[in-house]
Amino acid sequence: MRSSFVRSTSVIGALVLTVCSWAQVTTVLTYNIRYENQHDGANKWAFRQNALIGFLKENAPTVFGLQEALNTQMDSITPKLIGYAWYGIGRDDGKGSGEMAPIFYRTDRYDLLATSTTWISPTPDRPGFGWDATCNRVITMVVLFDRALGDSLWVLNTHWDHEGKEARHNASRMMREMTSGPLARGRRVLLLGDLNATARQEPVRALRTSFVDAGAKKKCRRGTFNGFKRCPWFPRRIDFIWFAPLGQPLIDYRVLRPKVNGRQVSDHYPVLATFQ
Repeated sequence: MRSSFVRSTSVIGALVLTVCSWAQVTTVLTYNIRYENQHDGANKWAFRQNALIGFLKENAPTVFGLQEALNTQMDSITPKLIGYAWYGIGRDDGKGSGEMAPIFYRTDRYDLLATSTTWISPTPDRPGFGWDATCNRVITMVVLFDRALGDSLWVLNTHWDHEGKEARHNASRMMREMTSGPLARGRRVLLLGDLNATARQEPVRALRTSFVDAGAKKKCRRGTFNGFKRCPWFPRRIDFIWFAPLGQPLIDYRVLRPKVNGRQVSDHYPVLATFQ
């Protein structure tokens, strides 16, 4: 009788530990959703938005960053994502004009401690662009208190310039400078975004001095840019999730390929990483 009781309590204890461990799992997503462009024909936002919202609800990441989100798209997305709060501002006026790089987080897991938006330019505190960039670009940052782990989490989300090599170089430098303080204090940091550069190019390689590329050694290291092509032959990997400190256990990494009526939901694939 006693041995049966011991076995029962052991099973219950294992279940409790499993539930507690799962409660501490962090799922992170980055997704360039393609801005609302009326010239996109069959790929217009009106034909994609429900599939994209359904994809986000199905995967339910604890933290995620979007790129190219316009104010009208945010008006479609946010009311349907129950249990999330978000921060982000338009890159053209610091309010609602232009693309955003918003960060979403689950309110049952995190408390918001601080926010900031930094323009990738010599004048980072106000809208503008510099160097060889073709348009305004921003780095969105939130500092969250993780109630499951009892510690802070710094999250940066960005969309680097698609043409400016010097602009991308400076964007990489700025992100490393912005995170040097929390990293020195042992804080957890995530970098999310469409970097418009591959893993072998200089501004991306420079991130390796402080961060780990979640997709660097994974078998599913597929490209992330599809250009709305149904079967792209050689999609480039330009969307990334980076993390630090180096010892964080990475459980899973995937490049997902959601579809709507046989078409791509966006011209980029979403990237999902899971951490213990």
